[in-house]
Amino acid sequence: MPAGAPSSNTQKYLAVGTMGVGAVLIVAGAVFNSQANSAKSDIENATPEDPLTFDEYSDKNDTGKSKAKLATIFLGLGSVALVGGGVWTYFAFTSTPEQTTGLNVDLTDGLRVTYGKSF
Repeated sequence: MPAGAPSSNTQKYLAVGTMGVGAVLIVAGAVFNSQANSAKSDIENATPEDPLTFDEYSDKNDTGKSKAKLATIFLGLGSVALVGGGVWTYFAFTSTPEQTTGLNVDLTDGLRVTYGKSF
């Protein structure tokens, strides 16, 4: 492993954490989407008996558009983070052990020297 590279456990925590952030972003996007739909519904449900003033209409329209943009951004970023974290998690949990070589000297029952490799 190169000097300064994160350990295997750190990689796993970061990968799962990225998935968690993605899930939180998706939930936030869903909340913004719900708020945008609510503003749209308020505009569509206005009746002659209960009309919206121009200022109310303008405010609800602007709010709905802003929330819809935020929903799109959060859902997009959340999806990317969730999928990216999933791929990262897959590779973090299925990675092969790093290449090592070693010399083991056992002096408990006499002298025994073993040389091992793992790739």
